[in-house]
Amino acid sequence: WGLVLGARHVLDLLEAHRHLGVILAGLAAQRRDERDTADLREILAAMKAARRDPARFVDAEAAFLRAVTETAGNAVLAGTASTVRSLLGVWVARVNWTSEIVGAAAGRYATVVDAIAAGDPEAARSAMGAALDHTGTQVRLVLSAEGRAGATEMAPGG
Repeated sequence: WGLVLGARHVLDLLEAHRHLGVILAGLAAQRRDERDTADLREILAAMKAARRDPARFVDAEAAFLRAVTETAGNAVLAGTASTVRSLLGVWVARVNWTSEIVGAAAGRYATVVDAIAAGDPEAARSAMGAALDHTGTQVRLVLSAEGRAGATEMAPGG
C-alpha cells in the first residue's frame, strides 16, 4: 500500500514516524533494563555489519525501531508506530543506502542507544529525532527523484 500513496501522504507518514519515534525513545530511556540495552546494542552491531548490504541494513533498522518500541512499553503507541512503519517501509527500502549513508545512520542510532542505556529521555528523544530526520531526508530524495509532486514541501523534522 505504501507505494500507492501520494507524496503528501508519504510526507505525513514521515512526520508521524518521527514524532512517534521521539516519544518512544524517551519512554524507552525511562523504562529500559539491562536486557533491553543489550538487545539494542546487538541490533546496532547488525546495522553496522550491514554497511555494504542495504537490504540487511533496512531489516536491522526496522528491528532496531521495533526494539525501541517494545522497550517503551506502550501498546497503543506500538500499534500506531507499527502501522506507520509498515506503510513507510517500501519507501525506506528504495533509498540508495550507500555505505556512507548506512555508516552515518548507524552512528546516529548508536547515539540513541547510548542515551537509552544512560536512562536519559531528553537525549534519547533528541538523538532519535536526528536519526529519523536523516531517514526522512533520504526518503524525500527518493520521492523527488521519482518525480513525486510535493516531495520536498516539508522540511526535515516535520
